[in-house]
Amino acid sequence: MKHLYIVRHAKSSRKEFGMQDIDRPLNDRGLNDALLMSKLIAGLNIKPELIISSPAIRALTTANIFADAFDINRAEIIIDKQIYAAELDDLLPVIYQQNDEIKKIMIVGHNPGFSYLANYLCKKFVDDMPTCSVVGLKIPLSNWNGISENCAELEFFEYPKKYK
Repeated sequence: MKHLYIVRHAKSSRKEFGMQDIDRPLNDRGLNDALLMSKLIAGLNIKPELIISSPAIRALTTANIFADAFDINRAEIIIDKQIYAAELDDLLPVIYQQNDEIKKIMIVGHNPGFSYLANYLCKKFVDDMPTCSVVGLKIPLSNWNGISENCAELEFFEYPKKYK
């Protein structure tokens, strides 16, 4: 059994003149939402064995906050350029290549790719992922490279506005 936790980065600041998109930080709401959601997910007794993040500042900051909640060393977060601005066909190989000994993986990145990924893997998931939402999927497989369309069960879908 595999578990995949898909985390859309928290709310970010608007792109300022001259700022690259990849450098946009979280805004205050994003920081607060990431703290809320990371504590909520950690409170479900979920602890990923691996966190993989987009290199974008807003995604990596979100990943760091989640790592802190799980008591995972931030230096252990894998930064994967392939997640930044990724489409479904970019995200699947990131998952396929993971070590099969790892049972629980969290990926942190961006829409629309993350919503596409959740909907591809789980036929019952039909929502768009708002900022800092987390989709938990249970996958009855022993190999990450065996994931395919509709292979997962929705374990949970949590998002900040649900708790405000």
